[in-house]
Amino acid sequence: FMRNCLKENLPGTDGLIETESRKFIRNILDNSDYIIWMSLDSDLPIIAEINPSEFLSCLEKSIVNDPGSMEKLFPKSSADLLFSNNYICPVLWALEGLAWSDKYFVKSIRMLGLLASLNYEKMNSSNTPINSIVSIMLPWHLQTFASKEKQKNAIKALQKECLDVAWKVVVKLLPHATRMTGGTHHPQYILPQKSDTVNISDYEKTELYTYYSD
Repeated sequence: FMRNCLKENLPGTDGLIETESRKFIRNILDNSDYIIWMSLDSDLPIIAEINPSEFLSCLEKSIVNDPGSMEKLFPKSSADLLFSNNYICPVLWALEGLAWSDKYFVKSIRMLGLLASLNYEKMNSSNTPINSIVSIMLPWHLQTFASKEKQKNAIKALQKECLDVAWKVVVKLLPHATRMTGGTHHPQYILPQKSDTVNISDYEKTELYTYYSD
């Protein structure tokens, strides 16, 4: 029912959706451990869109209150990358989807920063929180409709809370530092526009590059 209301934007359902979707997300994810996050797997990106604010709040609680549990979502070895599910991927995809929205952009980047700060084995994988942030924010291939000011504020927030992560992100955002990207997960319901093409002028690109360089 909630997914249909999101899709069809049925009149008179806004208050109902807000109340019931908040309860729905909270009942599933509030103070949940890695087993719950793992079990939801590929449904997480859709669940995140049902009530993005509540989803982000629940994710923050899980990361901050039980970081050791959330670390178990990450692969433990290179063999896991080849032969096991990478359970952090659906979480990253959910955040990538929400980051398309100007409204949820800054907090989505912050959650990716908190995930990147967890104590997990860093391996040569493209599916990492830092790579998600970079893919979202590359000036030459933006995957967000967030304003330039929101993009700058997201970096400022990372610098205050996750300085090491912010440094690694900014280095990869500099001109010619990242030459390839596969793009990010695109949301199905939360954007009014269907296009995933972000129009950005050369002047705006230069402005962002200058900010990251400084």
